[in-house]
Amino acid sequence: MKFNVQERLFLLKVLPVKGTIVTSKIVDNFRSNLSFSEYELTNWEIVTESNGSVTYDIDKAGIVDIDTGDILKEMIIRGLINFSMKVIQNQNLQSKNMNKENI
Repeated sequence: MKFNVQERLFLLKVLPVKGTIVTSKIVDNFRSNLSFSEYELTNWEIVTESNGSVTYDIDKAGIVDIDTGDILKEMIIRGLINFSMKVIQNQNLQSKNMNKENI
């Protein structure tokens, strides 16, 4: 699969840091491939700002092709679903809090 900088950063955020005893090598290898090389950091001007946000030169940044098997694709899907569920839960909590404030 092909991934741009933004997709790589997002997947590094939503995927588990470690896999299970069975999938740890798959997760470790994928996270390593998603991470940025010194060349990419320097030439694409990828910088982590003091507030934790990441900036880069979109005109210089490239796309990488990373092998993804069926197990890894399933893990990516699960990670995206879990992230989406957390976003929905946070939105529901914020909505409830706003309703309480308006009463």
